[in-house]
Amino acid sequence: MGVVLTDVLPAGVTFVSVSQGSLDPTSRVVSARLGTLDRGATATVRLVVKATAVGTITNTIVVTDDVADPSSANDRIQVGTTIAAPRGGTTIAAVPPTADTTPRPW
Repeated sequence: MGVVLTDVLPAGVTFVSVSQGSLDPTSRVVSARLGTLDRGATATVRLVVKATAVGTITNTIVVTDDVADPSSANDRIQVGTTIAAPRGGTTIAAVPPTADTTPRPW
């Protein structure tokens, strides 16, 4: 089996594509089998997601191997990303507690 990359997609994103591997839509797990990698070798997996909400999203990626790893401390990475509102701001339609039901930007 070799090296396997696993990423459970966090809430707040939807899957778009992955350069190698696949998504299990039920569990939201992206898995990529990278095969055997020599010591010091690298592999690249491009995962594209689309943010569905404003806020901070934390994503964790884990790699495993069927061969003992003398340095397992680097087998996991966690990255936080802040998703901001679109430029120009957003308009939220709110109805004030009056008879006037015209949506207003707040």
